[in-house]
Amino acid sequence: MKEQIFKAIIRKDLDEYIQGIRDNPGFIDGSDNFLESTEERLVDTFESLDAAESSIDKTLYLEITDSEAVLEYEYIPGSELVYFNTVEFMGKTYPIESDLYSEECWQAIVEYLSKK
Repeated sequence: MKEQIFKAIIRKDLDEYIQGIRDNPGFIDGSDNFLESTEERLVDTFESLDAAESSIDKTLYLEITDSEAVLEYEYIPGSELVYFNTVEFMGKTYPIESDLYSEECWQAIVEYLSKK
């Protein structure tokens, strides 16, 4: 059976995201529950789960624009594992502890948003 890696893209309205960041300290997605992706793209297909797991990008990417926050990460459909363990925001990489919790990145987000 072939294994596929997909990129999930979550787009969240900036005002809603800012409110979520305030309400959920430490959580970089600004949500108190799991956000569904708004877009998905096929990244690659592999002959085995081991090959897919060794090739998956283990970084979640966070970008904040004038109108939205965009989170992107790779996953393997059917797998219960969360593969990303770091988040890249504004060119810096921060550790993710669990459930999209990263105190360091959250602090950087708050500082960035206070300058907007």
